Amino acid sequence: SLSDGQRRVLDRLTARGVAWIGFDELFEDASRLEPLAADARLWARSPEVQARERSYLEQGQYQGRWKEYIVRRYGKAATVPADSPWLRLGLSPPILDVANSYLGLLSKLLYVDVWDCLPTDPEVVRTGSQRWHRDPEDLRICKAFLYLSDVAADSGALEYVAGSRRGERYGGLWPQRMTGGYERPAETAIDAHVDAADRIVCSHPMGTVVFADTTALHCGGRASEGRRLLATWTFVSQASRFPRVFRAEPRPD
Repeated sequence: SLSDGQRRVLDRLTARGVAWIGFDELFEDASRLEPLAADARLWARSPEVQARERSYLEQGQYQGRWKEYIVRRYGKAATVPADSPWLRLGLSPPILDVANSYLGLLSKLLYVDVWDCLPTDPEVVRTGSQRWHRDPEDLRICKAFLYLSDVAADSGALEYVAGSRRGERYGGLWPQRMTGGYERPAETAIDAHVDAADRIVCSHPMGTVVFADTTALHCGGRASEGRRLLATWTFVSQASRFPRVFRAEPRPD
């Protein structure tokens, strides 16, 4: 049983592979947003994150040794506390019901994290997921992103090619590799094969929740001005061969 807002998101997600909605339209208790955003901002200003940012800027992009441009709160193989507000939010009905409805099954939460996307030199070549690619984890994937800062086109907004899922107009371009790894077409190749009208830039204000099927062509994180702060969740089927990236800490007795 979906709310009107969830139904609108599901219809748009089904039609073009990406959709977005305001937090206050998706959640009945919109007051939950500010404490979450404040918690994320506090983490992003912590000495640990600031040190990682300095290391990246000093030793990474400017010397050609690209370090990770996304600072992750948990990262891979992390133990996420059972009472983590980010884990609980991703498993709450407003988000989970959309993911399950889009995938048509009881999904598996593969990934949960909070990202601080660092600004990069626009003259340095794109790297990693800043380049166009398709995710490999399943035949259909539902990712959700909660923007915890205003995200403009030049602060790392998700870019998406509508009509590029399997069986669609652009579905045969640089097809998905289910065994992992990315085939990353150049920007000029995308320009040559994809109509400009089908390229969607998900630049939205803080509090926007973006849902996307990332088996389609997409890229993101290229922040030249400002930074992108967000929470993200990845939902796949139980049949996905990719293991869950995190371990949930057992609930206390």
